[in-house]
Amino acid sequence: MKIGICEDDKNDADYIIELLNDIDGVTSVDYYADGEALIEAYENGNRYDLVFMDINLPGATGVETAKVIHNRYVSERPLILFLTVTDSYVYEAYNVGWDYLCKPIAVSRMQSVIDNVNFELSHRKLSLLTLQGAVLFETKDILYFESNRGIVEIATTDGVYASRQTLDAIQSLLGERPFYKTHRSYIVNLGHVARFRQNEVILSSGDEIPLSRNQKKAFLESFENFQRGARYG
Repeated sequence: MKIGICEDDKNDADYIIELLNDIDGVTSVDYYADGEALIEAYENGNRYDLVFMDINLPGATGVETAKVIHNRYVSERPLILFLTVTDSYVYEAYNVGWDYLCKPIAVSRMQSVIDNVNFELSHRKLSLLTLQGAVLFETKDILYFESNRGIVEIATTDGVYASRQTLDAIQSLLGERPFYKTHRSYIVNLGHVARFRQNEVILSSGDEIPLSRNQKKAFLESFENFQRGARYG
């Protein structure tokens, strides 16, 4: 697990790092004193599974920083855990955050947080039996599923795979991952939706996916919820 800490109080940051050092599975922790530094790190290619984000940062606030990362890196969003001494900003934070913690953080609470993060991250991969054998997909790399004559095609950023599993069976395996069944023959990844028209969804790849009339309202609600900060995974 790669973790970033965006916190202007170095003592608070050091305390979080000390807690994380005693937890298995944390591979790296990087520290940033303000939101601009974290955004610059993302622009330079750094990526994190989890970011501890202080809400009251100098310059861009924690919520403003989270919105930038949230909007620019849709398919690579980290889980953002806001740090606060008050719950005044909780509602706004939840629009782009995964959770929040009041400072100071209890030792037992930190272990619980990391356990929950591990559960979330496990949903970022999906194992499917394909005609090419068992494949472990990154959820973010899947564009859509298409059912066609007893075969489900799995369109990904790396190519197309085929499976004899039914579309309903795959939908069940997806669980709470950000996918939506737009049509009886299609399931799309909400993270790759670029725009939509009256009866179709256009993905970032340029693929045009049918959108059934009776699915449109529920699809729009699901897509809006995702855009507001649904957990990617």
